[in-house]
Amino acid sequence: MSNDPIADAIAKLDPTGFVNQQGAVFIGIPAGSQTETILSQRSATSSLQSTYPQFQPFGVQLAQPYKTGTALDQLSGFGPEDIYALQLRLHQAGMLDNFIPNVLDKATRKAFTELLATANASRQDWATTLDQISTVGGMSGSGGATRGPLQVELTNPDDLKNIAQNVAQTLYGGNLPEEDLNRFVASYQSMQSGTKTQAYNTALTGGTVTAPPTAAVAAETQIRAEHPDQVAVTAFGNRLNDVIGGLIGPHYA
Repeated sequence: MSNDPIADAIAKLDPTGFVNQQGAVFIGIPAGSQTETILSQRSATSSLQSTYPQFQPFGVQLAQPYKTGTALDQLSGFGPEDIYALQLRLHQAGMLDNFIPNVLDKATRKAFTELLATANASRQDWATTLDQISTVGGMSGSGGATRGPLQVELTNPDDLKNIAQNVAQTLYGGNLPEEDLNRFVASYQSMQSGTKTQAYNTALTGGTVTAPPTAAVAAETQIRAEHPDQVAVTAFGNRLNDVIGGLIGPHYA
């Protein structure tokens, strides 16, 4: 076992060439890890977003994580020409060396599974991940230069939940349900991950990176988007209290 969960997962390939890590729910992500917990929340939130557009307060559809045993499903409908185009892109990204053109051979399946594991780790879809790897010159291999892996530091979920609840006391008039908090954590960490990934890319390509809003501002945005009626009622009650307070004047004991 190494310190690289992706390398460890790929080392446990089953005979078909796909990751078969013991007990792993998501490709390349160790069972019981914090990342697995985050991806589980993301998976549930992504499913809700597909059905209920109001669960996209930041206008972003969260990428559905790739589960163990589903790698081949991502390529359903790919013809020989599509497979070859993918092989060339994997090769140019430094992820694939020797392969049989137009065929999902073992080397191609292994490289694609590694890509899905990387996408899970960066919390993005595989096409976006491949684009970004290619943009920065690829991973170590025939097609790319050696570069340190992307490391993303995310705000602790408990801290984010506390911030959201503090905002909710004034804006919402009480505590948010747990499912709201989980959606907020997934959405905010997605923004953080996207910003870190963009910064990682622009370190080589140059460009401007805009930081995400503060957690408090993001929480307010989500609460207003998901609970407009409750926010309006709370605001009306606050204004009414101010008016009444002004009419009766200072309170005398």
